[in-house]
Amino acid sequence: MITPRIAGLLASAVILTACATVGAPPEPTADLAARSGIALETLRRGNGVYLTQCGSYHALIHPRKFKPEEWKVVAPGMCWNAGVNRADGAALMKYLLAASRNGS
Repeated sequence: MITPRIAGLLASAVILTACATVGAPPEPTADLAARSGIALETLRRGNGVYLTQCGSYHALIHPRKFKPEEWKVVAPGMCWNAGVNRADGAALMKYLLAASRNGS
């Protein structure tokens, strides 16, 4: 039986899969780190997870395509589905939130 949570995650996956790339995801820079208050190394790690893990499942979209609140709902389930470990998932979330708020 499909629970509402699983149905929501599946719907999110379909939405993200259907989205075309909207510009390249922003590279972590010292400026992005300063504006977001997140360490540059954390942003780099999160960006790496985004490019390698997320990019292996679907087309990458610019993080600004979704609001931070939306990433907070979608990303954890996708990390779980993809088997992303907690540390990488946390770095990914920080990158997505910084890039969705401050990315170019």
